[in-house]
Amino acid sequence: MTRKFPQSVFKKVRSILLNISLLVVTIVLVLVGVDYVLSKGVANEVGLPWEASRATELNKEYMARHVAVAAKNPYKFNSPDVYAPEKPEGVSKRIAVLGDSFIWGDGLPDAEMIWSRRLKRRIEKSYPEVQVLEWGLCGWSTRDQLRFLKSIEPQHVYDIDYLVIGFVTNDPDMGDKEQKYIKWDACPLYLCKWLPTLYRWIQPYVERYVYENFSDYGYANWENHLYSPQNLENYRRLLLDLKEFLDSKNIPFFFVFTPNTPNNRFAELYKPIRELFDSLGIGYIDLYPVVVEKFGDVPRSQWPQKLYANPVNGHPGPALTSVYADETYAHIQELKWLP
Repeated sequence: MTRKFPQSVFKKVRSILLNISLLVVTIVLVLVGVDYVLSKGVANEVGLPWEASRATELNKEYMARHVAVAAKNPYKFNSPDVYAPEKPEGVSKRIAVLGDSFIWGDGLPDAEMIWSRRLKRRIEKSYPEVQVLEWGLCGWSTRDQLRFLKSIEPQHVYDIDYLVIGFVTNDPDMGDKEQKYIKWDACPLYLCKWLPTLYRWIQPYVERYVYENFSDYGYANWENHLYSPQNLENYRRLLLDLKEFLDSKNIPFFFVFTPNTPNNRFAELYKPIRELFDSLGIGYIDLYPVVVEKFGDVPRSQWPQKLYANPVNGHPGPALTSVYADETYAHIQELKWLP
């Protein structure tokens, strides 16, 4: 004998299924709606950690322009100027500015915004008999910079009289620690296809969780290794090598600390480096207090718009590069490097 379910059971099941369907549809519509709103760049105005597609495309355009210029430079520096090893007639002094992506101009809309370029224009305008050379490649550490200086020893280090070295917090990289990051090779539930903007928006939160809870992953954890006692001792030996090389060439030099935000992490990381410089008798100027004074009131959410090279590239933007150039120029004057 076939048992029949009460009509009330069918109604209850149908009601549950209907509610589940409505919930799924609602979730899908909300996700699609959020993705659409984000795609219009709304997050840019409130500083949410996502990459607006337009800003990302602009960053690629800026970088392509820089790469085109660098391709014509024998050292791949982002500079149209190519110098002979000897000073040309009418030039009595040469100052070189050595660095990494901060000197190369990563992310800046215009190469004239690079801090070394601003410094160059200011010095050469006021002192036509002085040439400023810009030497910087993305990813260079102090170790790479010393290798470069030694590589141009046959060219008499381009006959420079003085050297300014930009310091960034990853410069103590000795090349023995690999950076590890999450690889987004797989796309969960086709999120990147159906909800591309929302997918990009979610990524930073997932990455932040992993990097804060797994010590082997993320930039900050890698950078922490650079400031371990053992690595700092290795860096001290490298700095001594750098100093001895430049002293042997009679090239006075100093470092410039170039923080790209007023984040207090810079103060923490600069402290052991200043101690190393002091112990070795290496000159430097620390621009962190200046950056805090000028930009300490800028909300963290607005750093991408006000301090970065562009909203999706955290390298220093025009507001910061002006400060670097002004402060370095003032220090050069104090040292009486200019005629």
